[in-house]
Amino acid sequence: MNCGKSFVLCIGRDRDVPYRLELSRQWYVVAGSEGVKLNLWTSEIYNIAI
Repeated sequence: MNCGKSFVLCIGRDRDVPYRLELSRQWYVVAGSEGVKLNLWTSEIYNIAI
């Protein structure tokens, strides 16, 4: 995935949350319409099915 790429995370039945991948000093995702930032760590593995 590239910076600025958007995707939807399915959390259970009938619950989808839009996310956007961003990069500042480190990678993070912006969650939902509220713009909550969640940091991603290079030592972790994240799997996203698009």
